[in-house]
Amino acid sequence: MSVLLALLLGAFWVGEALELPHLAFLASEPVEVFSSNPDPPQLFWSGDPFPATWEKFSLRQGFVFRTLLPPDLLGVWTVCDPGGCLSFVRFPNEKGLLEVQGIPTTTLRVGNQQRVTDRQGQAFFLLDPGTYELVAEVQGVQSTWTVEVQQGRRRTVTAAYVQAEPSSPVVLPGSTFSVTVSIVPPRELTSLRAEISVPEGWEVVWPPEFHDPLPGAVRSERSWLVAVPEGSALGTYTFGVKTVDVPWTKTFTVTVARVLPPRTVVGHWDVGANSLDLAQPFKLTFERLLWAQTYVGRVLPYTGRTFTRKDFEELAREWEREP
Repeated sequence: MSVLLALLLGAFWVGEALELPHLAFLASEPVEVFSSNPDPPQLFWSGDPFPATWEKFSLRQGFVFRTLLPPDLLGVWTVCDPGGCLSFVRFPNEKGLLEVQGIPTTTLRVGNQQRVTDRQGQAFFLLDPGTYELVAEVQGVQSTWTVEVQQGRRRTVTAAYVQAEPSSPVVLPGSTFSVTVSIVPPRELTSLRAEISVPEGWEVVWPPEFHDPLPGAVRSERSWLVAVPEGSALGTYTFGVKTVDVPWTKTFTVTVARVLPPRTVVGHWDVGANSLDLAQPFKLTFERLLWAQTYVGRVLPYTGRTFTRKDFEELAREWEREP
């Protein structure tokens, strides 16, 4: 049991010229091993050598060996070649395997099970068949997936940690807002290739930095602008953002309204230009509060109502609470 626990936590030694595609296998799955050595590797079960029959496939830089093992020989196995040894575990087919591939030291949670990805960015969960919520957190970015696990089947998820948020959840006809994507990709990307779905007649403006490379395992941000047509119907619109290089899709909503809440106006007011800028990130600042104070007892622009002392005090308290 202690060896199995160490394997589940990712505490295993990797040889220089020996690789496994998975940490765990179901009983019905063939075991595959990559080796730079042309001779078949040696298998061990319960500490004893096991006489496996290997299929051999030649690659440009090495060899892949594949074998089917008896379905009743479960638990921890070890495979060795002259370059080193690796351990893996075999499970019965009554369960399903959820395998996550992402960034090392990512915290993963499925139900009451929690894992941390190993130094190769891998982790797995042995689960009963069913639908689960997978939560992954790395570098302050949390992402959630709904995954279906089937009996006797492996489900692999590439964990690209992405968030997409509009600069304002409420906008005006004829205004422009921004959509910001925060991403921690599992590998370096030459650019953030993304697709955004908008209503017919709405315009998306892509900034030049969208084509800059994104380093792997580092949090990056990219933003683009969305122009709302003057004649847009009032109501709530749903948007979809899909990244091309990693399997991830996010939806969010934006409401088009005739007037805005006072908090939205103050947090997006450009004091220098004395104008509303919904494309800038929302932030309550001292300068914006000073500007808002001059409207106490008067109609605040774009709100359609009088800005009260209570409104101002609530915003001031929120500003004081911000770090």
